[in-house]
Amino acid sequence: MIGQQFSCYYTWCDKSFNSKYNLKRHINATHIGIKKFNCDICNKKLVSKQNLTEHMYTHTGEKPFSCEEPGCGKSYRQSSQLSVHKKVHKRNQKKAGSRKVKSKESSDDEEREQAVLEGLELPPIDFESYLRQQDIKLPIYHSLLI
Repeated sequence: MIGQQFSCYYTWCDKSFNSKYNLKRHINATHIGIKKFNCDICNKKLVSKQNLTEHMYTHTGEKPFSCEEPGCGKSYRQSSQLSVHKKVHKRNQKKAGSRKVKSKESSDDEEREQAVLEGLELPPIDFESYLRQQDIKLPIYHSLLI
């Protein structure tokens, strides 16, 4: 049996949580931006203890999240960066199993994704054309910002 779910009341957000505490934490961190955790080194304020812990790796140079794929050897400061990186391996494994030809767009996306993970500077994306390619429809108030 699934317990009670507490849904985020922001209209564009579809997140739900199993406790009021987790919902409140999500709203404060994601939508309101309350930052309670301070870095003692650079005074940067962060929304969670996890974010502070991962931020500290920028000062120490530590990259504790390592890819376990044989022969890869890449490491990251954030667990989320490793998760994104692992998707590259999954895609490559799927493609190796099929004889699918890689499209120019998917190749560009993978290169951009990897460059972002490695902290490289990239030219800006034309956001409007990206949205058209992805067939993403924004609410009217977001369209006014573009």
